[in-house]
Amino acid sequence: MPDYTTEQLANRRPLDILRRERVAALESTRYGLTDPLATYNVDGILWIREDHGKGNNWSLDQITGFLNAVYV
Repeated sequence: MPDYTTEQLANRRPLDILRRERVAALESTRYGLTDPLATYNVDGILWIREDHGKGNNWSLDQITGFLNAVYV
């Protein structure tokens, strides 16, 4: 194990090691999802195993939140 100074150890943030960046492919406007008050059917778009095929309608916030949690 490398030797670290006390200062280096104090400045370490283990959960911040990987800096994630936004992915352009996840921008909702790219796919015509622009209305924050609308709901969108996500069947065939998002894989939600337990609810697949049940007419899932999600808000724009739910969709972007889900995608960012998975990919960003």
